Amino acid sequence: MSPGGARRQDAPQEKPQPRVDTPLAAAKARVLLIDGNADWLTAAGDWLTRRPDVVLAGMATSQGDALRALDAHGADLVLLDLSTPGADVYEFTRRLAIRPGAPAVVLLTLINSAAARAAALEAGAVALWHKSSILEQLPLLVTAWRSRGAPGQ
Repeated sequence: MSPGGARRQDAPQEKPQPRVDTPLAAAKARVLLIDGNADWLTAAGDWLTRRPDVVLAGMATSQGDALRALDAHGADLVLLDLSTPGADVYEFTRRLAIRPGAPAVVLLTLINSAAARAAALEAGAVALWHKSSILEQLPLLVTAWRSRGAPGQ
């Protein structure tokens, strides 16, 4: 009984925590953003840093900067704008796909066409997204990454 004579209720039992069977189930995906538009890059980077399921592995405004960021920090997922300065973005995607421990690459665009989608997939990208769909698509990609293991394994 509590001091006032009222019966004290027991504290609610804590719910059991779900079992985590693999490190990837609780892992945060390391995401590298690559875009020649510094304003978009900053906004997307700010959004990513607030997501509980990802870690911003880096941001790059060019393909050369992206390679340096990958060498320094690695990444599980790469979000690469089709208009990023440098060599052909499709060829750059092919180069990323053959790297040891290759990250999953998603190409981003403002003009989403069937031809661009086919070229992206042929180059080794896992998807071509319209930039406006990143809010809906990224959580799905992270979930898929977790369920099948890190890309390249």
